[in-house]
Amino acid sequence: MPEISVGRWRLELGVAIIDGRTWWTCPVGGEDCGKVLADLGASAIDCMAWHVEHAHLRTLSYRSPV
Repeated sequence: MPEISVGRWRLELGVAIIDGRTWWTCPVGGEDCGKVLADLGASAIDCMAWHVEHAHLRTLSYRSPV
């Protein structure tokens, strides 16, 4: 399972299967967040890390780093 690093947090991406294709979901908001990315390699991982940092940083600040 792919992981992203955002600041001091390491987060494991969720997975959803849509039309037989694997999509990674936001590790903070999950499928409810609405941010899902097709498995496109390193660029998708970087995009999800950017998304989490800019959309969920406040939520992460309440979590203990892993």
